Amino acid sequence: MAFCINHLTPAEKVLLCPYFKFVEEYVAVPWVRVCCAAAKHQIGSPAFTLVEQMFPMASEISSTVYCQLLQLLPNHRSKRGGLGHPDVAHSCLRDLDMFQAYLWLCVLEESLKPMEQELMPLCVMVMSSVGVEWEMTDQWKRLLVDEIESRVQPEHKPLLLNYTQSQ
Repeated sequence: MAFCINHLTPAEKVLLCPYFKFVEEYVAVPWVRVCCAAAKHQIGSPAFTLVEQMFPMASEISSTVYCQLLQLLPNHRSKRGGLGHPDVAHSCLRDLDMFQAYLWLCVLEESLKPMEQELMPLCVMVMSSVGVEWEMTDQWKRLLVDEIESRVQPEHKPLLLNYTQSQ
């Protein structure tokens, strides 16, 4: 039996939708994996220090990039609506958080495999299904990388560039 959120009453939607959003983010954004990978590093190691510095800024970075996207692409529309639509905004912010989590996972695992084998195939599948052109995804990925690079301490930039310049 398939579940459809449209069959819920308004009261049920109010109670269940926050839970569904939480589960969606828990599944989509690998923060737990980032924490487990960080636990394998020595405190003070370059990778650990970089992620420790950047981890608390993730939501702020995502919000900044999202605002830049709103300014750059005011007329962008996907199958779900314009960038300013609350559901689209939520998805964009989640996706920006997800990209950051995968970046930090790559840094901590010293490998691009999580991005290449997990994130990219997921993006190809999801973005085409919701009508987001790859050029737009590539543009917001560049904005995200620029924002992250602008916030990294100079001594950590070479380590970060190993992962951001490969993209």
